[in-house]
Amino acid sequence: IKIVKFGFIDKKVHQSRDDLITLFREIGVNMEVSVKNYMDRIPRGSLVFLSSDHGFTENLKFRGGKDEPRRFHGGASPWEVIVPVGAMLKM
Repeated sequence: IKIVKFGFIDKKVHQSRDDLITLFREIGVNMEVSVKNYMDRIPRGSLVFLSSDHGFTENLKFRGGKDEPRRFHGGASPWEVIVPVGAMLKM
């Protein structure tokens, strides 16, 4: 069993002040580069699980202030506590 943690999504969500579409595009590019390169090296027949540590909610009062957070997490909403998990067999 090997566990690999990619922290770029969490870091990007906390730092980004972009809208969600831009944020998701940037995350997609990072995934393609980081995760895909790693997945290419995993042997065939390996069972791979992908999961997240938490979600986030939008700060609906966000107006672009320098110290104002664009997103929150740590609450009890479904968007913050449901952890997506995917499993796949590397062919």
